[in-house]
Amino acid sequence: MAMLIRWVEAQSDISMPELAAKLEAETKMRAHPASLSRALLGAGFRYKKTAAGIGVRTR
Repeated sequence: MAMLIRWVEAQSDISMPELAAKLEAETKMRAHPASLSRALLGAGFRYKKTAAGIGVRTR
């Protein structure tokens, strides 16, 4: 989980499919994007869009 948090903090606009692909490439573990989203929500992250329509994850 700490690795996912580091990745999201480094790139706050990463999409869940991109995060799932990165997880599989780095660790050979597969996770559904919805599962990763629920895990990040449980860790206190929220997804907000700016006025320009750009999404950002914040804690």
